[in-house]
This record gives sequence, structure tokens and C-alpha cells, in this order.
Amino acid sequence: MDKKVIIINCLCGKEVHLEILGGQFQNTYQGNCECGRRWSLEEQSESIEEISDKNEYANIKE
Repeated sequence: MDKKVIIINCLCGKEVHLEILGGQFQNTYQGNCECGRRWSLEEQSESIEEISDKNEYANIKE
């Protein structure tokens, strides 16, 4: 399977193929369902890790 495509199920039940945006958005996928819904999926691990690291640093200083 191509790593640049993620398949999800829309609320209507149909499969939606989300494609990576690329460029600076290497963690964002977008796609459209046949029913008209537009989907966007963003992987958040780095953002959450960064927030977690800042919180741990703040707790150490207190």
C-alpha cells in the first residue's frame, strides 16, 4: 500500500482515499467522499510530544 494514501470510512459508509498534501504538510492528508463530505486528517504525534516536553520542563521548575 502506498504510504501517501490513507483509506477511511466516511459517515455515509463509503471509502475515502486521503492523499498526503506534501510540501510542508507531510503529516496532513485530505480527500473527498462521493457524498460531498470533505475530509482532512493530521497526524499529531510531534505536536503532542512538544507540548508534553514543555509541560514536563515546567513541572521540574516548579
